[in-house]
Amino acid sequence: MNPTDVDTEGLPDFIIIGAQKSGTSSLHGILARHPGVFIPPREIFFFDVDDVEQHPDFFVRTGDGWTDHDFERDLAAYLAWYRGMFEDARPGQMIGEDSTTYLASRAAPGRIAAMLPEVKLIALLRDPVTRAYSHYWHTVSTGRATMTFEESLQAGRGNLITRGRYLEQIERYLAHFGSGSLKIILFEEFVSDEQSTVDGVCAFLGLEPSIDLATVDPHKNRASPPLSLPARLLVNRLFQRFTAKSYRGRIPNMPSYDPGSLRSRIEKHPLARRLADGYESLRPRRRYPAMKPETRSHLEGVFRRLNAGLSELIGRDVSEHWPYMSG
Repeated sequence: MNPTDVDTEGLPDFIIIGAQKSGTSSLHGILARHPGVFIPPREIFFFDVDDVEQHPDFFVRTGDGWTDHDFERDLAAYLAWYRGMFEDARPGQMIGEDSTTYLASRAAPGRIAAMLPEVKLIALLRDPVTRAYSHYWHTVSTGRATMTFEESLQAGRGNLITRGRYLEQIERYLAHFGSGSLKIILFEEFVSDEQSTVDGVCAFLGLEPSIDLATVDPHKNRASPPLSLPARLLVNRLFQRFTAKSYRGRIPNMPSYDPGSLRSRIEKHPLARRLADGYESLRPRRRYPAMKPETRSHLEGVFRRLNAGLSELIGRDVSEHWPYMSG
């Protein structure tokens, strides 16, 4: 099956492509409240399902050997699974999805362009230094991190640096899409004026700006660092296979995959999203401990070099929000 020959009826009209820990979950949650939008409750990762750099946990070893993903070889199976994510959309609704690895994936831009050439894309960019730190604490809470932040950086764990290489990521998308197909939002502007940002997204998508954020809690996937980092890292090391988030059973070619399973049906049910939102609102909120000054200084230098020219590329002076980029 050739991606360019796929019937696009019932597939997304827009995709939130990332970056991770940059407000994508919040924007997803807000757009899901719009009556003219259908968006599945969780990330899908269809266009980069076989990207081992972004998804090493999709390639797991079982008693029968390693699981294997190949987007081109098994496109028919992946596409059937992907379509199933949107089958509950009502007639006339705009369909969307978000997958926070698409921005960083080398495979996703070309595949999206081949299958959905008219799709609209939304990228949220956050100060890559604070993004990396927030990303690290996310891996702590999901059971993946077994080292300190500094040790993880030195070991190259978890894409902490690579997912902040915005310059090359945006260039890859612009090589396949015109600038009018891509809306770039700076996280810092989003959090300072959420209503204006959401109204701008609605205008970009051709939707009526009918979401009043005074009636919506827009903050999703907020941080909740552990009381003791050393204790949590020890738990993660001892029980990583049990505590780490698993995609088994959720994706074709993964062990125990069953699209009709009770778990799959529950996850797609609107009540599951409401319950998840309720749990989210009850979670205790704590601030991360401050990043070590020498680590911050090091990362600022790294990202200043990696993203040199980003302001010119996107037509926005990012140094207004990331001052070290003016150097």
